[in-house]
Amino acid sequence: MKIQWDHALTCFVEAIDEQHKELISHFSDYIEAFNEEGTKPKIKDMLVFLHHYIKEHFATEEQLMEQNQYPHFEDHAISHKEYVDAYKKLIRDYRQDHDIAELKKTLASMLDWFLKHIREYDIPLGQFLKTCESAQETVSEMNIPNSAEPHEIENLSGIRWTQAYSCFVQFIDEQHQTLIGRFSNYLTAFQENKEDSEVREMLVFLQNYVVEHFKAEEVQMKKLGYPRFSEHKIAHEEYIEDYKKMLTRYKQDLDISELQNKTAFMLEWFMNHIKDHDIRMGFFVKNTMLLRYNKKHLLLVSDHAELWEQMKDVFMSLGYDKIVEAKDKKEVWEWVKMGTILILAIAIHKDEDRAIDILRTIRSHTDDFPILLLTHEENKLKLNANIRKNELYSSSNFLVPRPVSANNLVHILNSTLFKHHQAAMEV
Repeated sequence: MKIQWDHALTCFVEAIDEQHKELISHFSDYIEAFNEEGTKPKIKDMLVFLHHYIKEHFATEEQLMEQNQYPHFEDHAISHKEYVDAYKKLIRDYRQDHDIAELKKTLASMLDWFLKHIREYDIPLGQFLKTCESAQETVSEMNIPNSAEPHEIENLSGIRWTQAYSCFVQFIDEQHQTLIGRFSNYLTAFQENKEDSEVREMLVFLQNYVVEHFKAEEVQMKKLGYPRFSEHKIAHEEYIEDYKKMLTRYKQDLDISELQNKTAFMLEWFMNHIKDHDIRMGFFVKNTMLLRYNKKHLLLVSDHAELWEQMKDVFMSLGYDKIVEAKDKKEVWEWVKMGTILILAIAIHKDEDRAIDILRTIRSHTDDFPILLLTHEENKLKLNANIRKNELYSSSNFLVPRPVSANNLVHILNSTLFKHHQAAMEV
């Protein structure tokens, strides 16, 4: 059966997605062609073409990774090399025995490997590249200095920075990567029984870096009027206080074993802090900067194609310069998580349950992200009751009755949605 491109494989980077579509199409066509008469003379040309296209595609990805200092470049490049080597073996084996049945089987296996590679390697890469594209622009406009250069991350017992910890604000992510890398390095140093003076020097450096990192975050939160600034700052202060206590205790009894356990605990606390506080703060920073620079990016979802087009025209007439579409709740969250979306608008035709499902997905991660729910006037009360029944109420949910014109949508946006971002408008 012919393999078709699946939207779930989208990396949201046009150059990569187009090449993926071409490769999957060629793979599928060549596998199908082996069933046809007169194909054998063309097999060599097919295999050589596919080989060159794969190498060209991998070179494109690796150039993008190098240009953007992708933290997982090495692992990704190794995966590419393994694939190219396996493909070369496929060609050598075929030249030796000309077994078309075995070639078809191996080629199908190579296609499966390629699809898996997209899911495990290329989609995270695409998310990173989209982040670099938007976050770099935001950070340069904010003129934020880095407190230190990021260092290569060492992995220890599964402890590592991953894309799941990204706040989609570049300077924050880079400093987080450095801190997690340093923590891991120091835990390794304990195992290697470093000298006491060296251990103390490492711990003091880490304390100073943590303090500078927290200051950098707090400066931006205060500058942009982050509503949870006090709560976030208290968490920082508690962490610094615990770290100082750890240092004091170590100076008193020099218990390396206890220090190692405590350092591991401090690393775990820090990673939980990223998930519980910093990702939420990253949402606010990104959306605030989008507002400040009038970058009106909107994610529009609907269960009806014609309704989607109608609402797209309405929003475009209001100056939204980028309107994107998502097919399901997972894709909606991927877009929102990247931080380039200002508003999510869900235009409901009949499938209210789908809208509730999407709302549940977003609200499980953040209460602050603004969501417009566009529904028929007669369904408004029912939808509101359903939202409360599912405990999805938020001051950032806005129920908008349809039909919607540009004029009444402007009134709704001005009177409700942008009050929600008043701090950003006042900056």
